[in-house]
Amino acid sequence: MMGLTLANVISVPIATWLGQQFGWKSGFEFSAVLAFITLIGVSLFAPNIPLQKTASIKAELAGLKNINIWLTLAVGAIGFGGMFSVYSYVSPILTEYTHADIRIVPIALAIWGVGMVIGGLVSGWLADKSLFKTMIGILVSSALAFVLASFMMSNLYTAITALFLIGFTVIGLGGALQTHLMDIADDAQTLAASLNHSAFNLANALGTFLGGWVLSHNMGWLAPIWVGFVLSLGGLAILLIALAYAKYTQKNQSAVS
Repeated sequence: MMGLTLANVISVPIATWLGQQFGWKSGFEFSAVLAFITLIGVSLFAPNIPLQKTASIKAELAGLKNINIWLTLAVGAIGFGGMFSVYSYVSPILTEYTHADIRIVPIALAIWGVGMVIGGLVSGWLADKSLFKTMIGILVSSALAFVLASFMMSNLYTAITALFLIGFTVIGLGGALQTHLMDIADDAQTLAASLNHSAFNLANALGTFLGGWVLSHNMGWLAPIWVGFVLSLGGLAILLIALAYAKYTQKNQSAVS
């Protein structure tokens, strides 16, 4: 996850700045160059790991019957969507509602990214102490961050602080859920890890869609922030159900054995 957070500190702001200065195509061209450099780096420096025997395809697919996996994936698909509901529209929110100069946007994105880096490190440390409490804390704190943000966007400095807080609180959910999935996936480790990324891509689509929907229905520039609040609460509700169900199934398995 650290690579993702660092990208939001460096690459995304640079791509945004290039798009502002030289047209939207330049941002994509910059991303293509980075992808090519990454490809070369992987081919030169990634270690050659010998093939290891893993679970069979049948065992992996059997994981699709695991309700715990699906509930955990739903937490990510819903709870992480709030970040994208704001991130996707941060530029017009800052320029139209906060009345910031558009040149501030790359800086704001970089500060958001710094929040993600710090939040990822802190949440990882907390998850080692108590995984379940950390996941609950992430969703509760992210919901509070969205509420605070709705009152902080009228001033540039408080708005940037709010974006930092959103990045800081939300990002840790990815690593925590990944760890939880590895604990419950049994022989479907590879499938669970892949589906976790799919869940976050779904969160990206859902958050962006809902953020755009409320804006298209003239609910105001703060509406995507409140979408983030609702999605965080939705993720929290599903997480509590998932944890209760996991505890219930574990109790039943212990009783049977």
